[in-house]
Amino acid sequence: MSEAPRMPRRALALAASGATVAGLVAASVTPATAAPVAAESSTATAARADGKFLKLWSAEWMAGQKSFTTAQAQDFARRMTVIVAMRGKFTKEIAAMKSANPALKVLVYRNATFGGKGYADSLYAKNKSGQKIYARKWPTTFLMNISSPAWASEVGRSCVELINVSKYDGCFLDVLGSGPLMGNYLSSMPVTGGKTWTHSQWINWADDITVAAKKATGKIVMGNGLGNGRRYYSTTMSSKGLVAGNDGMEPELFVREAHSSVGSYYSETTWKQDVDMMIDVQNKGSRVLSMTKLWTSATETQKNAWHKYALATFLMGSNGNSYFCFLRDKNSGASWGAHPYNQIDMGTPLGAYSKIGTGMYARTFTKGKVVVNVGKSASGLRLDGSYRTADGARATGTYTLAPHTAEFFLK
Repeated sequence: MSEAPRMPRRALALAASGATVAGLVAASVTPATAAPVAAESSTATAARADGKFLKLWSAEWMAGQKSFTTAQAQDFARRMTVIVAMRGKFTKEIAAMKSANPALKVLVYRNATFGGKGYADSLYAKNKSGQKIYARKWPTTFLMNISSPAWASEVGRSCVELINVSKYDGCFLDVLGSGPLMGNYLSSMPVTGGKTWTHSQWINWADDITVAAKKATGKIVMGNGLGNGRRYYSTTMSSKGLVAGNDGMEPELFVREAHSSVGSYYSETTWKQDVDMMIDVQNKGSRVLSMTKLWTSATETQKNAWHKYALATFLMGSNGNSYFCFLRDKNSGASWGAHPYNQIDMGTPLGAYSKIGTGMYARTFTKGKVVVNVGKSASGLRLDGSYRTADGARATGTYTLAPHTAEFFLK
């Protein structure tokens, strides 16, 4: 199979489906001396017109609770634009949820590249000895032969069944990215024709699976697999090829790796790649479902700081069509998104984000400005009036941001 992008085929599948989703002055360094940032397209800017600019999504299958009352489900629905859940989780409540939020889309979870027992032997990936390959953390979960059109058809078929049974709006395909080829994820490496799979082959085959799912369902298809900006822009394992075939893509390592220590931060270069990845995905006509997981030991103050940092980073790149999710821990209900930070209303952006100082980035909105300090040193801002922060505190004069922190300045 060719590893080059197959844009005409993707465009045909997308068309066939018909699915739609619907006062601070500059810091000491002026924009004229700033490093260039990725520009947004005019179509992306125009897309902001309808609905709330900050939109949330929930990976409910990942950090949800066992059951919901109708009132809880409706409350959940009012906050979210997209909810991804397991088969049947909200089937009984779906009508009430849509009544509470008619714009809500609920997608059914489906692992796109791994499966259990019971499939035809030809649908399983094999190592050089002809043996099946399993995920080391989940030894009863096997890597499927994603190079086979038959497996792509099976995923499409199962998406149709899952959507119909659950009465949901579409399908969410997990593990589309080539991450399993890294590290010690697999019990052994997969081969086809005697050759070990490459990252670019995996991405092309995963895109074929997405195209098959969209063609089979005629519904919304989103997925997980971008990784983060570093992987997206990699010259050897880029995840860019997943964008065109999907209605939205999740970078599961947005801003941080889930189990890294609370004091571990991406470099400025990697942080900027996350933001620029968002802009590039949106300019391609898709959207980002950002995912930041704080699955490590942290105090409530540290959780709040990371929440602000992730949200501010998201707002640096969002055009109003992408969705934000922050999992503060692994506790049941972490995906509810009920924290006050998720209700911050900055209005709409007045332009792209820019670098305003050493390690400092800002973006101006109609109702204020978002500032992130990704540097290793504290840095000050000169405020031209009185503002309030995300926590309601008044901010005037010179405001100092500690290293690796963010703040929202609301008029």
